[in-house]
Amino acid sequence: MYQDQKRFDSVPVVSLVRKVPFNTGEKGFIVVNLNVDAIEELVQKMSSQKTNVVSLYDSSGRMIFGNESEEQAENGEFSEHMTEIRSPYSGWVLRSGIRSGGKFSFFSAFPYVWVSLGFICMVLGTLLIIYVTRRNYRPIEAIIHRINGLFANRNGDLFAKGSQDEMRFIEMAIENLLEQSNKFQDQYQQDLIHIRRNFFIQLLEGNRPISLEECKSEMRRLGKYDDFHYIHFAVMEIDKYAKFCETYSDRDQYLLKFALNSVMNEIAQNLEIHVWTEWVNNSQLGIIYLFKYGNEMERGELVRHFCNKALKWVGENLHFTITFGIGGAADNFPELPHLYEKALKALKYKPVLGNRRIIHHGEAMSSPILEIFHHVQLIQQTAQSFRLGEVKWKTLLARFFDEIKTGFIPKDDMIRLIQYMIFYLDSEVAGLSEPVQMLWKEKAMPALKKMLDEFETLEEFQAKTLELLSDIDNQISFLRESKMHHDLIHEVKKYISENYANPDLSLIHLSDEFHLSSRYLSRIFKDEFGEKFVDYLMRIRIEHAMKLLQETEEPVHEISLKVGYLHPFSFIRVFKRTVGMTPGDFRKKNSVISILRKT
Repeated sequence: MYQDQKRFDSVPVVSLVRKVPFNTGEKGFIVVNLNVDAIEELVQKMSSQKTNVVSLYDSSGRMIFGNESEEQAENGEFSEHMTEIRSPYSGWVLRSGIRSGGKFSFFSAFPYVWVSLGFICMVLGTLLIIYVTRRNYRPIEAIIHRINGLFANRNGDLFAKGSQDEMRFIEMAIENLLEQSNKFQDQYQQDLIHIRRNFFIQLLEGNRPISLEECKSEMRRLGKYDDFHYIHFAVMEIDKYAKFCETYSDRDQYLLKFALNSVMNEIAQNLEIHVWTEWVNNSQLGIIYLFKYGNEMERGELVRHFCNKALKWVGENLHFTITFGIGGAADNFPELPHLYEKALKALKYKPVLGNRRIIHHGEAMSSPILEIFHHVQLIQQTAQSFRLGEVKWKTLLARFFDEIKTGFIPKDDMIRLIQYMIFYLDSEVAGLSEPVQMLWKEKAMPALKKMLDEFETLEEFQAKTLELLSDIDNQISFLRESKMHHDLIHEVKKYISENYANPDLSLIHLSDEFHLSSRYLSRIFKDEFGEKFVDYLMRIRIEHAMKLLQETEEPVHEISLKVGYLHPFSFIRVFKRTVGMTPGDFRKKNSVISILRKT
């Protein structure tokens, strides 16, 4: 027992003694007192009272401490101690074992029994595997014979005599199936892109009537958003596309267009708008906005916000600009072709109003500049006449320059009008055959742009323009005359010009008249003049109607009959869609222009 002099209490200890020095002990002793309770607590933590037995005995065999009692040991609850360590210095003995050690000893006494049981299990498992394999191999063998019959020529090397490898054969068959599946999946994704674009263009052209439900069903099949009630439409156009083509390679052009399309969809996603975007031609991206709720004004503002964000992104990240033409809103898909036409017409005012902006169809058509409106009409007629190869384009071009001279138009406005003329000529030629387009892009467009940058006087520019366009016109005529159907299609054109007032004039009527299929006639007409028959006929009728509205006082319903429309309502609707205003408003506006000219 060790008594602490300061605390006046005593605790059981074990004293360890050493001499100092070790041999003689001349200087005394070193005594280390070990707290028995602390040792016991440490041993208890190192053992489990439920499973382990740990006991410490002194040199006389008396238990100092442990987690078994003498009675439990005598009753045989514990087996013989498995481990015993004796201290040579103190003579103490530390014994350890496992509770219920008799059971453990029983199992440990028979290790070979467990080895035998394991070996028996392995043998039984092997026999079971062999049995199951033989039992289930028959279907696999049937599959092999079936596949081998289909691919006998390709798999002869696998099943040659002495080299039969069924599993390798099945592996190759599965790999082949997976490869074919991946190819079909990739092909399906590529086809889906083309199907979407074709359906998109089909909606814009309005070649066949399609109901809203049918359209939604097709969009659902193509993976597009179909839960909407209202649509808006806009066209995004790359500014100065000719320069864009000169600056970037074909691969870079493709990547930039892909990036533009992706950006449009990302902006729409951020604004929580559903859009469907497709490239309708090389320079223009069609955008259908799909809305479920909201009034027309709110939806229109959201469309403008979308366009402004796109303009900002392109201005900050790319080295070219874009312009948006907004066609308006509708609540059914049959109106989509009209929205498309309006968007394209809005973009036609880009050379006058400027690029890198948003041009709404309604805002462009309601421009208060009456003279500009008149010049734009004249430019359109000149470009269309040039595209059709008519002789009168030279007269119209001379009239255009004469009116610019007599109108005392400032140079900035003059340049805008000439830019618009070049732009509209380029748009018209874009619908012609590929050789004509190549001729125009490589020879005409660079020369016109250079002349516009360098001209000093309008007379000089007029002379050079006439010379250049006459040369291009001659080359286009040569290309046209080299085609087999040139004479035939010009006979058809002459017939249309003479019979445009016939309400029954149609592709079927022409096919009967010229003994050609309507499909073939439509194709060669579009190839020759860059314009569909129905659009050409509508334009001829509207041009004659505009002339009658300007030069006569005849009522609108009589004029509609004279140009081939039986119902005035249909005439007014087509006239407004084409010109941007009703026949009555057109007559009033031209009357105001005539008065201004006289004053």
